Amino acid sequence: MATKMYYGSAPKYSYWHGCSTGGRQGHAMAQQHPELFDGIVAGAPAVSWEKFAPAVFWGPLMANLLDVQPPTCVLDAFTKAAIEACDHLDGVKDGIIAFPGQCHFKASSLIGHKVQCIDPSGEITITEKMAQLIAAIWEGPRSADGSFEWYGFHYDSSLAFILGTTCTSIDSCTVIPFSWLVMPLDTSNLTRHDYDRLFQQSIHQFASGIGTENPGLSKMKRAGTKMIAWHGMQDQLIPTNGTADYYNRVLKLDPHAAEHYRLFLAPGVTHCGLGSTGFDPTETVLGALKARVENGTVPDRLAAVAVAVAPSDSSTTRTAYLCPYPEVFTYVGGDPNDPSSFTCVK
Repeated sequence: MATKMYYGSAPKYSYWHGCSTGGRQGHAMAQQHPELFDGIVAGAPAVSWEKFAPAVFWGPLMANLLDVQPPTCVLDAFTKAAIEACDHLDGVKDGIIAFPGQCHFKASSLIGHKVQCIDPSGEITITEKMAQLIAAIWEGPRSADGSFEWYGFHYDSSLAFILGTTCTSIDSCTVIPFSWLVMPLDTSNLTRHDYDRLFQQSIHQFASGIGTENPGLSKMKRAGTKMIAWHGMQDQLIPTNGTADYYNRVLKLDPHAAEHYRLFLAPGVTHCGLGSTGFDPTETVLGALKARVENGTVPDRLAAVAVAVAPSDSSTTRTAYLCPYPEVFTYVGGDPNDPSSFTCVK
C-alpha cells in the first residue's frame, strides 16, 4: 500500500535479500509465507540457530578444558599451514581452500614448531594441547561420549575470530570470545557434561521458535517462488557444512528442489563476504535471482569476484562462476584469472 501511494502503482515483483539472520529469515519466509515474495536471496543462513549458536562456544570451551590460550600468531600459523597443505587441491595455488572435504591436514603436524610473534613480541613453541584445540575446532562439537553434535569450521576460517584471544605478553593470553555480548551465564567454568546439557537445552528451547530447519518447501514450490542461497566456505561464525546439510535434506525430500531452490558455496569467502578476498557473490546474486524470476534464466552458475592471482597486482580482481551445490568449483588449466579456466564437476 505504501509503495502504491508513493509511486502510484503496486510493485511488480517483491524480493527478499538477507544474510546471516537475514538468510535464516529468508528461509523462514520460504517455509511459511513464500507467497509474499517472488524471489529470495539467503546468504550464510543461520537455519540451525539452536545448534550453531552453542557450537560457536565449542572452541572456547576446549581452550578452557585444555588450559591453553594460543596468541593470534599461533592461530594464524595453523591456518597458514593448512592452506599451504590443501590450497592445491582445486588445481591452482591461490591461497584458497576450495576442497575442504579433501583436506586432511593434521594440526598435530605442527607440534614443536616455533612461531615468531610480533604482537605480543616473542617466540612460542606449538604444543600438543594447542594442536588438540585446533583439531577440535576443525572437527566440531562432540559430546562427552564422542557423539556428533554439530559441524566444525573449515581449515581457513579465522581461528582468531572464533577464540577471541587477547594477550598482554607472549605468555599471558586470555580467550574471550564475543566480548561484545552480555552472557546470561558464566561459560568459563563449563565442563563437557555442562556443555552437552546446554546444547540439548538450546535445541529444546529454541528450535520451535527461531529454528528454521524444516526441509519441506512444498509451499514455496506451489507459490512459484524462487530462492538462491549462498554461503562462504571461510565463514567464521556459521559453519558452512550446516547449510550444506540442510540443502541435502531438502533434496532428499524433493529430488527436484533445484528447480526452485539452489545453493552456491563460495570458496575463500568469510561470513556474508565481509573482508573477503575469495570468490564473493554479494554483488551479483540478486541480479541472478531477478533473471530467474523475471526472465526464467536458470542460475546454472553464479558470478563471483575475487582478488586476482599473482603476478597480477593484489588490487586487481578476477571473476569466476560458482557452481550449484553439490557440484564443485574446479580449475582445469590456463590463466587462473580467466573465468574459463574453471569448471563445475559433479
